[in-house]
Amino acid sequence: MTEREEKKRWIRLSYDLSEDSPLAPGLPAISREVISSIAEGSPSNTTIVRMCMHVGTHVDAPLHFARGGAAITDFDVNEFCFNNPLILDVPVRDAELVTPEHLEPSSKSIANRDILLVRTGFGKYRSTDPDRYQLHGPGFAESGAKYLAENFPSLRCLGLDTISLVAMRHMDEGVRAHQALLRPDRKFLIIEDMKLDAELTSLEEV
Repeated sequence: MTEREEKKRWIRLSYDLSEDSPLAPGLPAISREVISSIAEGSPSNTTIVRMCMHVGTHVDAPLHFARGGAAITDFDVNEFCFNNPLILDVPVRDAELVTPEHLEPSSKSIANRDILLVRTGFGKYRSTDPDRYQLHGPGFAESGAKYLAENFPSLRCLGLDTISLVAMRHMDEGVRAHQALLRPDRKFLIIEDMKLDAELTSLEEV
């Protein structure tokens, strides 16, 4: 092992799942059912978990918004690995939409990246003000999503520290933003509800 490999530190970018995980409107909460317990005399602990695929830190594949788009199972495991990431701070207000104007000043930095992590700072409200995080968070405008899709062919993934690419107060706009990125003719991933509060400026891999 090289000295560089010995110094490498892995940082978790996802949240724990629980019955209290924030939810996009209309999604059911996670539920757990204990079917055997050592404390109650069983030889093992066994639990059934029921949850929507879009609760907690999760990945959207093209099939989520594109008829005939790639499903998660259509991606090779290596396509979930990114070696040229960029963390981009885009401070925005409640329900504000990320547009090309937010992204264009960083176009040279985004070029040739394979994953872009957009840090709005809204992740701080996930535990302190869940209603604000769930219902009043920022998201992407269709124009912002199209800007990424049309100008950065090497980009394979967009991650955010918001509950969704959709700003819930601009639902239709958020749907169009998803459709701009998740297309039937392109393998692209969106990671929502990411934990991006760590120091990530020297991030090398995701």
